Amino acid sequence: MKNHAVRMGWVFLAFWMLAGCACVTPPTSPDGLSGGRPGYVIGYLKPEQLPSSRTFLPPPPAAGSAALAADEEIYKMTRKLRDTPRWALAAKDADLTFPNAAATFSCALGIPISQEETPHLNMLIRRVRADASRANDKAKDLYKRKRPYVAHGDTSCTPKEKHKDDSYPSGHSSIGWAWALVLAEIAPDRADTIFARARFRRQPRRLRGALEERHRGRAHRRGLDGEPSAPGPGLQGAARTGAQGG
Repeated sequence: MKNHAVRMGWVFLAFWMLAGCACVTPPTSPDGLSGGRPGYVIGYLKPEQLPSSRTFLPPPPAAGSAALAADEEIYKMTRKLRDTPRWALAAKDADLTFPNAAATFSCALGIPISQEETPHLNMLIRRVRADASRANDKAKDLYKRKRPYVAHGDTSCTPKEKHKDDSYPSGHSSIGWAWALVLAEIAPDRADTIFARARFRRQPRRLRGALEERHRGRAHRRGLDGEPSAPGPGLQGAARTGAQGG
């Protein structure tokens, strides 16, 4: 309990130092930040400021290639985990809705992430989620890759998930890595644990038969680094948003 209090105090102080003389309190309520879908909020970046994954990602593995054969082998191995605790955890990690997704990195970060306990940090990851997801849109529309479990006539560990042919690049993977990169800058002493959680979290995409392991959230982080419309000067401002008052 003492360690938790110390960490909360350290994070709060660090973020106020980053805040400098800023006097505008970033919003913590989704009111006014609607992203057009129930439960979703807008990101920090304008459409023209989003990194386009189609400009720096290679195409998905071609038919008959060694890369595709490797993907197929991974897919077959993950089927053996069906109905195991790991399968169940993969289904849980697949849920990107809030408040369910808020606690994904709580243990790794060492503090709770929720609307009630850390409202600014909670809103930070909600908005980063929107930007990281939208950065994938052009590449998804370009490649229209069929989900492997669909190609195999199989089901995933999230059978109610959409079956649209847009599995590459992985939105779940890029969102997870964007979260990790931002949180690691907020708490660099926890970076190893945060990245380990991100690596573990991306594995469910394999369990669900998505197999896109090539996309990361670094481009989105770079977007925040130079984006004045984010809550403060670039990523440090975004970090500030995460802890002002929580």
